[in-house]
Amino acid sequence: MLLNVNTVALRQAIVPPQLYGRVSVAQVLAWSAIPLGSLAGAAAINLSGSVTGVYAVIGGLTAAFAFAFAFAFAFAFSPVAHGDRYLAEAAGRRAGSAGAGHPPGSRAAEREGAGHGPGSPGTGPAGRSAGAG
Repeated sequence: MLLNVNTVALRQAIVPPQLYGRVSVAQVLAWSAIPLGSLAGAAAINLSGSVTGVYAVIGGLTAAFAFAFAFAFAFAFSPVAHGDRYLAEAAGRRAGSAGAGHPPGSRAAEREGAGHGPGSPGTGPAGRSAGAG
C-alpha cells in the first residue's frame, strides 16, 4: 500500500496536469495485466505439468527480450543510427568538390560532375559523352 501511495504522489509531482488521464489509463492497463499473466501462467503449468519448465521458458524469454533491448539501445547511440546524416554530409561534400582540382573539360571533371555517369542523358553506351571521340 505504501508503494502505491508513493507512486501516485510521484506521478502527480512529475506529470503535467493535462496528461493525468492518459497516465492513469496506462497504469490501469498495466495493473490489469497482472491477473491475466497469472491466469496464463496457471494454464501453462496445467498444460505442461512442470512448474520448472514454465519458469525456464519465462526466464529464457526475459533474457531474449533483455538482449534485444540492449542491442537496440546500443544501436540507438551508435554512428549507424545516424547514417542518413552522414550520407547527406558525404553527398554534400562530393557535390561541393565536384570538378575541384581538374581542368574544366577533362574526363575526371566529367566523371565527378553530377549527371555525367553511365545511364545519364547525353551519354553513350560506354559512359562517354555523345560528343567525345
